[in-house]
Amino acid sequence: MRVPHVVKTSDGAWWAANQSAELAGPAVEVHVAPPISVLVAVTSALAWVFYEGTIGMLRDAGYEPILVSSPGEQLHRIARDAGVRYAAIPMRREIAPFHDLLSLWRFYRLMRRVRPTITDVGFPKVGLPGGVAA
Repeated sequence: MRVPHVVKTSDGAWWAANQSAELAGPAVEVHVAPPISVLVAVTSALAWVFYEGTIGMLRDAGYEPILVSSPGEQLHRIARDAGVRYAAIPMRREIAPFHDLLSLWRFYRLMRRVRPTITDVGFPKVGLPGGVAA
């Protein structure tokens, strides 16, 4: 029996290949698990130098890293070189209640949009808004 090769993608859509495959029975539904997303957040874009190897290892292991920090060239460079997504959320290193609350709101909106499986907010300043938003 010749039937088209059918696969259900991670976003729930069905995809049929142009080629046919020999099957001995009815078509089997194939589920593709979405990659595990890992949101890694640091306060300053300059801190990404400590994560350069880690981001590539996460990606190579099948995870989907998402980088978050204050805007800066380091963030763009690391994300571009590793081929991963990133988000720039302005954060101040010093205590600034209004700006900290605004950063928390932006982090919350990002978390709701991305819905990461794992969050790594290892720096103290980003730990509070990142932990609360997660």
